Amino acid sequence: MAHPECMKPKKKEIRQQTVSQIVRTTNKDGMEIIGFTVYCSDDSFYNVMRSFNAENYNQVYSALEKQRRQILNNPITKEKK
Repeated sequence: MAHPECMKPKKKEIRQQTVSQIVRTTNKDGMEIIGFTVYCSDDSFYNVMRSFNAENYNQVYSALEKQRRQILNNPITKEKK
């Protein structure tokens, strides 16, 4: 016989992430990079950064825009205990 705990439906929490604008900066090695920050909660975040050169800037920027848009449009679903 299954335990009653196992039969309870799990609650799901949908969490919308906050995403910064795409910024252009220089990394510690002096290379120019572009990227954005994804804020998952008050104390959790990660950076999405890409290096580029003059020939591929538009391509890299477009790829970052697409990735940023996907994060904004697809909220994270997390099971609550």
